[in-house]
Amino acid sequence: MTTLNYKILTDPHDQLTDSIKRSYTTQNNIQIEYSKEEEIRMGLFASQVSVFKDGKNVTTSILDKSFWATIPRPFEPLSFDTSFAFIPTCPTYKDPRPIVLQTSTLTKVYLDSPGYISSNQFSKDSNLLLLNGYTKLILFNCDTNETMTLYQKNDDQSIEFSFFSSSGNKILLLLTDHKLRDQTVRTFSLTGEHLETNHLETPDDLFNFDFTKFERLAKEDKFNLFNSYGYAFVAAGRTLNKWHFMNYDRETNEITLRSYIPVSEIYYNKEWKQEGCDIRIKEVGLTIAT
Repeated sequence: MTTLNYKILTDPHDQLTDSIKRSYTTQNNIQIEYSKEEEIRMGLFASQVSVFKDGKNVTTSILDKSFWATIPRPFEPLSFDTSFAFIPTCPTYKDPRPIVLQTSTLTKVYLDSPGYISSNQFSKDSNLLLLNGYTKLILFNCDTNETMTLYQKNDDQSIEFSFFSSSGNKILLLLTDHKLRDQTVRTFSLTGEHLETNHLETPDDLFNFDFTKFERLAKEDKFNLFNSYGYAFVAAGRTLNKWHFMNYDRETNEITLRSYIPVSEIYYNKEWKQEGCDIRIKEVGLTIAT
């Protein structure tokens, strides 16, 4: 049986943070470096990837001469025994398929792309790789090169996040269906069997506001939610009373979810030239036990 536990967190203060250079080293002295992120196209950030063997740069023999990767968040670059490395690519490439690199032989396998990859995770117990794609949730077996599609979304759905259960024998998927009020947590076995579906508590239940007053805004895919605290931004109405994945702490198994809470009546905003309401950002910590 699956249980969901919620903890209301302190109000977040959004701020831009500088990107840092990252480096990961395997047990057989392979080093993979990701440069600081750069905006290579408007709204698209990527890092240049370099691969070193015993200190020698071997990038061009494995990847392109100038290879860029859009890094998912959270990002797990190496399997737990470091025998495999996951190397994301950039959606602007002619061949945007992500790569799994066997670090002992430096041989690579291209994966069928599930769309933009928002997060990835390796199993603690085996060489299974979970990819949270824009269109699909896929499980890749690095030992056998077999790919399994666990879930494929439709046009009205968003794959928020997926991860291995703490026991390692199940996979959990947080799914948004924009036509439905509730968001769900779907549980799968490692063989792809759908075991269970649970419903998330809605933000209006946890933060005690009357969603019915604002429901018509949530039915419109318009930018009609105005941030009333911190830096100015506007969000689409259909995100109202929904959770959005922000972060995951694998040590504590806590998922940080964010929502926008209305703090005004509906009115016409002259600055944004749109009818809507003011919002505040709220977050909860969610832990799921199976």
